[in-house]
Amino acid sequence: MQLVTNGTLYEKYLNRHTGELRDSIWDQLTHEDLRLCRPDAHESNAHCDQFNRAENQDVLPGWASLPPLSTWLRDGALLEERKAEPPRIEDASLEIFRNFSGQFFERLAGKRIAVQLSGGLDTSIIVGLMRELAIPHSLVGLANKRYEFRTESRVQQLLADASDQCALLSHEDFPPYSSLKSVPLHQLPNGNSITYAADRAMANKCTELGIDVLISGGGGDLLLTSALQDQEYSWRPNYFYNTFLREYVYSPLGVDLLPFFADPNIVACTRHLRINQKRDPNKAWARRFFSGHLPRELVEYDYKADFWGIYIDGLSGAKKEISTLNEMAFEITGNPYFSSDNLAVVLNGTLNDCNESVCKSIDARVSLAAWLYGLHSTSSLPPA
Repeated sequence: MQLVTNGTLYEKYLNRHTGELRDSIWDQLTHEDLRLCRPDAHESNAHCDQFNRAENQDVLPGWASLPPLSTWLRDGALLEERKAEPPRIEDASLEIFRNFSGQFFERLAGKRIAVQLSGGLDTSIIVGLMRELAIPHSLVGLANKRYEFRTESRVQQLLADASDQCALLSHEDFPPYSSLKSVPLHQLPNGNSITYAADRAMANKCTELGIDVLISGGGGDLLLTSALQDQEYSWRPNYFYNTFLREYVYSPLGVDLLPFFADPNIVACTRHLRINQKRDPNKAWARRFFSGHLPRELVEYDYKADFWGIYIDGLSGAKKEISTLNEMAFEITGNPYFSSDNLAVVLNGTLNDCNESVCKSIDARVSLAAWLYGLHSTSSLPPA
């Protein structure tokens, strides 16, 4: 038995056979590894619960990816995550939540902060709290003129009008699946690479504005919608850190992408306030609880963001590039998974029957092909 801990905010890599834990496997990757990669494992991982990474399979045989701030028990090639309980607090209220929020932002003193403004509830809560706490901040985000984003657009405009500095980029200029050949080299394939272009644009804007930290709403969906049963709840806010975006998109430009809802005290307070509540997909509790910090549009109306339209448009516009990447992946691996006929079936199925399961499969396929393309195109990898 071996206890393995990743105490950083980035992924680490464990050799299942030797037990060696590495910060990087760049010097381990070869062109032969690319040929032997497992598309079935990557697609299976895309369908797994992101908060149960123990079920994930190795895309590169023998190498397991360990998420930030996690501890694992290794028994031979088997891994079991050691779940940690969140800090316990004796009481919770809106005032206590505000105090914890203040402590979170105190740790960022001296840094220029922006909030990643989506127009949704989670980041709007963060903006409302920062205003009440009189914390200077900018707003950076993606705006969309499509009809299905009309509520988000309205909320963004309301918050922008009351902000000292706001930069909203056109989402339609950076749709999903754009600039796939420009995705930065990364050590293991990652589904977040399909939205690389949009995040790169936001990271560039942050650099232009002199922003040091971009606060995201990552994790808000889980904390504010999940049924929180005391005996079932497990402490995994460390999974709210999007390691691909942090390491390969924002950090290289000197920007720290930081999820507000990953703060242990914020999680503990939210847990105490919502414990034993049923699943709340429309976040009705949060709309009431934070009503004094939110625009009326987010308090009095329930809605769910609809990304299918821009997703399908992005996929349709990138079909030629996706086909090219798929052909390259087939040449590299010889795996029938990447045959042109197989891709045609999957693309047609996605465009004709768009649902979450189908989209996860195409995301996995495209992100894996983009990963293979990038690494194969570099001359720094040894043949074997």
